[in-house]
Amino acid sequence: MKIALISQPFDAIVPPSMNSIGIWTNEISRRLAKDNEVIVYARRGIAPKREIGENVTTRYILSLPNSFLTNLSMRVSRYRNPKKPLFSTTPFHLEYILPIALDLRRRGVEIAHLQNYSQFVPVIRAFNPNIKIVLHMRCEWLALLDYDMIDRRLEKTDLILGVSNAITEEIRQRFPHHAKKCHTAYTGVDTDVFKPAEPSARRMDGRRELLFVGRITPEKGIHILLEAFRKIAGEFPDLHLNLIGSVGLLARDRLVGMSDEKKISDLDVYYNGTEYLASLNAIIAPDLLDRVHFVGHIRYAKTIEYYQNSSILINPSITEPFGRSLIEANACGAPIIAARAGGMVELVQQGKNGLLVEPGNVDELAEAIRFMLRNESQRASMGNEGRKFVVDNFSWDSIKSRLFELYQDTFSTGSHKEDHLAVHPIH
Repeated sequence: MKIALISQPFDAIVPPSMNSIGIWTNEISRRLAKDNEVIVYARRGIAPKREIGENVTTRYILSLPNSFLTNLSMRVSRYRNPKKPLFSTTPFHLEYILPIALDLRRRGVEIAHLQNYSQFVPVIRAFNPNIKIVLHMRCEWLALLDYDMIDRRLEKTDLILGVSNAITEEIRQRFPHHAKKCHTAYTGVDTDVFKPAEPSARRMDGRRELLFVGRITPEKGIHILLEAFRKIAGEFPDLHLNLIGSVGLLARDRLVGMSDEKKISDLDVYYNGTEYLASLNAIIAPDLLDRVHFVGHIRYAKTIEYYQNSSILINPSITEPFGRSLIEANACGAPIIAARAGGMVELVQQGKNGLLVEPGNVDELAEAIRFMLRNESQRASMGNEGRKFVVDNFSWDSIKSRLFELYQDTFSTGSHKEDHLAVHPIH
């Protein structure tokens, strides 16, 4: 097959600063290229162009700065239907997808695999009437954006993938007439790199560390985690909290502005002009300032050391399509605590590799942390089980095989006959 993997207009696809989609693109393209012709499209940045691998053709496309377009989208959002924000319209990043659509036609590409941006579908279809289009959703946009607008785009889509069963089922329930197109394709982790530390490299100073990895933004529930930490910090004087990730609000029109769920719309309070980081710092008691560490954005490979040294990885997100940090932490032998939200429910086997708590419940989160810290043997057992769980289900080779199986089933027969593939089984 001749396959094109099309990144979002702001995704970096080579180290060191890849986001989750960049990591997926890098890992999957190299594996698909062993038996297929693979072309990767990504934004042209200021850094020198780099190839993913010798068997992968990489095409860098000029795109307008995403920050400029995001600011523009936010400025006009008050004048638009919140279900049709500017970022979801066809002109948004047309300068990026139009040359890609033309290049796909010139190269005779058979499969175009898109990430999140449904407005790219009709552009590609207009110039490639016979191409097979895959739309891979790593967020809830198809469930939140205008129904008729999305329905028209899904009509032109051949395969719709959710990054978790939660995302897949949202799409299937909202668009039941497209249900047979909808399947789950998880992301993965390199279990040869993300692994427990050697005994000689483990922390020996007795300090225990809680860890969060992700964007520092309200929907990730950082304020909830800080409240829980404040509740238990006095009981565990050796306990520290590390928060890894860039600080900043997710643009309001990307989630909060178009969601009808109260737990999401309630986050609008953080869009009142006060910086989210200032709100977080106000939660931290003065005597805990030296125990809460906003590490900021770091290189992807550097996160391994933090996972290996953490006592518990915590993801308190109020909404979460998947939860990549959970499988990365488990791969490194760390137990996990996650909110019962989105795809994270699929990644936590309650009491085996971690614990689930109710989203937004500070007391329940604090109690889960307290339980793990007081039960060292059970915490160690959860870490060991987590490692096995990830190795069995989330290696990149198995993720690639699953994806190629979906390609073959959908595009070789055109019948969507393997309906059991709609939900990804986890052992």
